[in-house]
Amino acid sequence: MACKTQSEIVPELSLAAILDALSDDIRRQIVYRLFLEPRLCTSFGDLGSKTRLSYHYAQLRKAGLTSTEKLGTTLLISLRWKEVERAFPGLLKAVLKGTAELNAAPKKPAKPRESAHPQKTPKKKSR
Repeated sequence: MACKTQSEIVPELSLAAILDALSDDIRRQIVYRLFLEPRLCTSFGDLGSKTRLSYHYAQLRKAGLTSTEKLGTTLLISLRWKEVERAFPGLLKAVLKGTAELNAAPKKPAKPRESAHPQKTPKKKSR
């Protein structure tokens, strides 16, 4: 997985950057899972392709929400809970509460999709 480690310089926490990073459903799911425990980059495969996830990891890292640590050949992503909570008390709790409620909500049954190519009905030959 194309996950990059964080540089030694930790980004300053900006409310605008954090809110922008948390405006995406996938990134909120990543933050929710990281709240439960730090995870390997490869543990989010069900949320999208490697390329897309790398983009989301970078957005979270740039906003200062996560840190990435290299452990041998693997990369561990952690939520910077204490730092964010110190700068913006209650922000992550509110976001995580909303994400947890969405996760717990019953899923609506999928609507049957109309085919992009409707089946052709054979025409009757006229005599």
